[in-house]
Amino acid sequence: MHKPHCARATAGVWVAVLGALALVACGATYDPPSLINKLRLLGIHAEPAYVPASGETVLRALAVGEADGANLCYAWAFCPFAWAKNGAFRCIDPLLQVDLGIGATATVSTDVVMASLAQAPTVFKKLGMAQPGGAAASKSPSAAQDLPDFYVMVQVSTAQASGGVCPSDVAATLGKPCADSRTCLLGYKRLAWAIDPKKVNKNPKIESFSLDAVPWPEVLTPTAAPGDRLALSLTWNPADKEATGPSIDPKLGQEKETLLMSWFTTAGAYDKERSYDEVPGNVLTLPSLHSGEDERLLTVWVVVRDGRNGEDWTSRKILVKRGVSANLHPLCAADASLAGCDHLDAKGQVVKTP
Repeated sequence: MHKPHCARATAGVWVAVLGALALVACGATYDPPSLINKLRLLGIHAEPAYVPASGETVLRALAVGEADGANLCYAWAFCPFAWAKNGAFRCIDPLLQVDLGIGATATVSTDVVMASLAQAPTVFKKLGMAQPGGAAASKSPSAAQDLPDFYVMVQVSTAQASGGVCPSDVAATLGKPCADSRTCLLGYKRLAWAIDPKKVNKNPKIESFSLDAVPWPEVLTPTAAPGDRLALSLTWNPADKEATGPSIDPKLGQEKETLLMSWFTTAGAYDKERSYDEVPGNVLTLPSLHSGEDERLLTVWVVVRDGRNGEDWTSRKILVKRGVSANLHPLCAADASLAGCDHLDAKGQVVKTP
């Protein structure tokens, strides 16, 4: 559990107030962002990672924290211009909002974009604001190529949050804040309209996920001892780090995307919450088991983002169990035929198999 650093207030009349707040903060403990112990929205993937000039993109959300197979409710809507208002991220005007349905996935096409932008002159005139890209942006795709990224909004909730039945009215569902963040979440996905070829972007693709230097098949659930420290890493196709433009230093050639990895788990603690493509790995310390608890199944996730609306993710499960030898590589103990099980592990020790 993370305990905040305690600082002493030193300025004027704020000393007493800030000092009291510091005492409260120093007595509190907080779950790290990587710990999944309630409903969480970890990512929204679009394939492709933009709205094509002619075609469509399909979105899906990574909502975790509920039991596998739990009934989750969705409400999706497109909006070119949105802002935070009244405790929620909302479209600046209902006229611009295009409902995308209540399924687990949503589809956005150029037709959706144009239908929304057709209402933009009316909306911005009503708000007394200048329309980004000018009025012509609502009439012609080519005239709108310099518009900023658009938004797709989504609400994810448990069926129990709405009385056991998923809401069917997208506008009404997105029009009010979630009452309880443990059972209802509102998120959004930024999307570029790729009329301009420079906005075309591929999602990064996770090619492999390894535990202590041995590739970890998604279908394999290994067993490990409480307190074990597992070195986790992932690889991707180098071509997925796309060029984003010339570097300010001509000697460096083209600038490339930076991949950011965010790590999550239902139990245990990571050495770091995030990692980057230069040093993409992380270490997970498995949890201790409670008195009377012989084993615990946990799930780990890693979400990769390229900073240009592209993302990918993967997950694995591992069983923490009493009596398991910490000298055995968890994956090799489960399947000695895995690549790398006859070599040294990531710590330079001989991998022993049963």
